Amino acid sequence: MTCGSRLPSNLNERFSNNKSKSKRWIYPITAVLVGCLLLTIVYGIVLHKRDQALELYEEASQIALVGDYDQAKSVVEEAINNYSSFPQAEELKAFLTIAIEMEQSFADIASMREEGQYSQAIETLIAHDRNIENYNGELVSKVKDKINVLKTETRMDEISSIYESNPDINQLKVLLWELERLNSEKAEELHLDVKDKLVSLTYQEGTALIQKFQFSQALRLVEETLNFVQDSDSLINLRKTIEKEQLAFENQQQQRIEQALSAYESEETHNKEYGIEVISINTETEDEKLKVIGEIESVATVPLHSVLVHYEILDDQQNVLLTNEVYIQPETLYPRETGNFEFIHVDAEIVGKRVSAKIKEITWYLE
Repeated sequence: MTCGSRLPSNLNERFSNNKSKSKRWIYPITAVLVGCLLLTIVYGIVLHKRDQALELYEEASQIALVGDYDQAKSVVEEAINNYSSFPQAEELKAFLTIAIEMEQSFADIASMREEGQYSQAIETLIAHDRNIENYNGELVSKVKDKINVLKTETRMDEISSIYESNPDINQLKVLLWELERLNSEKAEELHLDVKDKLVSLTYQEGTALIQKFQFSQALRLVEETLNFVQDSDSLINLRKTIEKEQLAFENQQQQRIEQALSAYESEETHNKEYGIEVISINTETEDEKLKVIGEIESVATVPLHSVLVHYEILDDQQNVLLTNEVYIQPETLYPRETGNFEFIHVDAEIVGKRVSAKIKEITWYLE
């Protein structure tokens, strides 16, 4: 009886059969090991290229932050060449392309500003804003900040140009509103100048209307300006003066009828014609503005109301450069009480000249 196959009688033949069986297993295992090795090498190369691309991307981002967009674009393109499946790098490249075009257009915007083409410059900057509205990040914020700065500077150029062209009261109100929207030190400084100019023109026109007895129109003018310069003491006092002058004028109309029936007494004559003495009148120049300051005293025997000083600004040859009128404070002067007046001129033709002030006439109302 036998079990299994019969063994070969030759011992060498028995060993040869065992080797054949081993070779059949060696080749597949070797192929698998070689394949794994190749995959490991390829994967390592890919990882290395990805790491290199990441480093280049970070380098490009830092270069872009200092404003060298051309160099940054070159570096990020190298990163994409190393690792093509890199959407963040592609996005950075796209943004840098836009940023480079913007930088090139900034020179054109500077030329537009110099030529007074402010609206065209602003429209170009607004278009740049739209081009990058879908991007975000530190670099984008920096570019947007630069665009906003250029917008502010362009608006300041335009506002300064209008201000230097002697705008009227309504134009000055618009300029004030525009300046309040701008956040810059220069805007704050110009805001003060525009405000002073607006107050000065309103005061002059209001005073002129009072002299024509157009009290309602004068009051409306002052109140409209006070909507823009609520803290103007001179206009607040002028409004009170207009109201009192209007009431005084109405009362005076009635008084004139009554006074026409009788002669003036000597005291009334004195109070009406000689009730004020001038103590001083001086000029000061500060920050390209001329300030006229004066002081008077009541020598009347009754209170005086709405005291109006008419004065002239003279050059060193005693030529009259301009005339002006200003109400003294307080509005009512009691006997032997002193009053003061002050007015700021911002007229370019007198600022910087050697000038003096001279009182031409003083008028007032009695009780």
